[in-house]
Amino acid sequence: MAFPKIPSIPVTRGQLDKGFTVALLFNSVAAAVSVVLFFLSSWWIFLIMGTIGLPFLIGGFLIYRYTRFREPMQRYAKNFVVKLYTKILQKREGFMKRIYTTVCWFLPTEEWKHMNWGYASLSPKGQILSEVDFPQEDKRFYCQLYHYMATGMGNWNTLEGKNLLEIRTGGGGGLNYLAQTLNPDKAIGVDTSTTQTDFCKKSFCENPRMKFYTADTLDKVSDIPEVADRGIDVVISLQSSKHVRNFKDFAQDVDSLLKPGGIFAFADSRPTDDWEQLEKDLSSTSLRILKKENITNNVIQALKLDEKGKFQTINNFIGSIIRRTLRRIGVIKDSVIQESLTNGSNTAMAYLLHKIPQSTLSSY
Repeated sequence: MAFPKIPSIPVTRGQLDKGFTVALLFNSVAAAVSVVLFFLSSWWIFLIMGTIGLPFLIGGFLIYRYTRFREPMQRYAKNFVVKLYTKILQKREGFMKRIYTTVCWFLPTEEWKHMNWGYASLSPKGQILSEVDFPQEDKRFYCQLYHYMATGMGNWNTLEGKNLLEIRTGGGGGLNYLAQTLNPDKAIGVDTSTTQTDFCKKSFCENPRMKFYTADTLDKVSDIPEVADRGIDVVISLQSSKHVRNFKDFAQDVDSLLKPGGIFAFADSRPTDDWEQLEKDLSSTSLRILKKENITNNVIQALKLDEKGKFQTINNFIGSIIRRTLRRIGVIKDSVIQESLTNGSNTAMAYLLHKIPQSTLSSY
């Protein structure tokens, strides 16, 4: 039996693109709502939303797998996730707390301990530490950033007799490196994620000098009695200041934690136009800049030199469905972070500040 011939309906490329965009937008909104509910609500609400959205996910997968829309879907997904991260998520401390907590669940112990964009000299190998001083070659660039900042950008080589505090300690690998190499009396790590601090307590329980605590927010670390009572000599914070709710409150809290003459060392990447306001916020405290340095080229160099290791981590531990997108937003060569640093929209800066005694503050 012959089936009747169905007349073809002429459809322009523009109409296809418009229809495809509307369909993807609807699917993206449904997915975004599910993600928000996952972060902010009880698990059963996420389960309900996931069930409702399942037909859309299956349909989207079939379209992706078996039609010519695979490439535009990849492009749209990458752009959507990048914009979501850069415009919304990275500016929300609560969202970043959830993201880092989730990453801590998925990545194995050694991989999670070291997470930052790294620091390299502009030499071909990028070394600022010799092989003799640095036994973990695969973690070199992560730890070089810690070493550079904790030594006051190379102004001293020990923290002996000092109490060191790291704000947003993450997996604790950087703080552990400093505890072993610079020999502070105490090495205290604070994070907003209980999952991370529990991870650190378990991983570094054999070192009695290392203590870890959970804060409600990064600008309220002084609310932790065990931290506030220790008399902090050095505070270090890497790749975290852009996530705090209010940098001025954050700087004032660091100020309250430090002893007179204490040191605050931090490094981060931000939109280039943001740094002027950040320095104004710092001027509201008794912290004064000893040294500041544009480390953009050093970060880009570290991204290039460490590309193979980070790609291997993503390929080994991240599912293929989101691997391509994670490469785009991850801290690797040709990622959105490197692009923003290369084109000048973002700048990576390092600051070294010291706390002026109140009696001499008026002269500054």
